[in-house]
Amino acid sequence: MFCHIKKKPQKKRNFVSKYTANQVFMTQKEDIPQNYTIKCLRMNYGLIYLEIRQFVSDYGKKLDCCPQKWQEVGMAGFEWVTCFM
Repeated sequence: MFCHIKKKPQKKRNFVSKYTANQVFMTQKEDIPQNYTIKCLRMNYGLIYLEIRQFVSDYGKKLDCCPQKWQEVGMAGFEWVTCFM
């Protein structure tokens, strides 16, 4: 004897990257700090991490997408900068 097993309809799954879920800037807006950092490096005026963290925090405040912790400290987190670099 054969039994017919009714299959449950499968739900559509949405997969999201961890990177985009915690992303501060949109991809287009992240180009500005990236280009600025590269421009400074080409002029032999390399920025230290502290200066990059302060610059990115100010940039985020201007765009109103700065996390609360960055506003309190006045600079981006070290982890964010290391991932950015």
